[in-house]
Amino acid sequence: MSQPVHFVAHFRVTDPAPYREYEQGFFPVLKQYDATFLTYDDGVDVLEGEREEGRTVIIRFASEEE
Repeated sequence: MSQPVHFVAHFRVTDPAPYREYEQGFFPVLKQYDATFLTYDDGVDVLEGEREEGRTVIIRFASEEE
């Protein structure tokens, strides 16, 4: 049985208008791979080290193969 895989990305949006366009196409792509958008946060609490500006996104895939 395959285990789910979580993709974590942290990035900075420097130009919101093109990013909004990107977001519109993002969810159909996830659907193709049976992925689930779990959450995003623009102000995460860092427990160790320094916090960098930006957004953190977490996506779950059914398996590594997906």
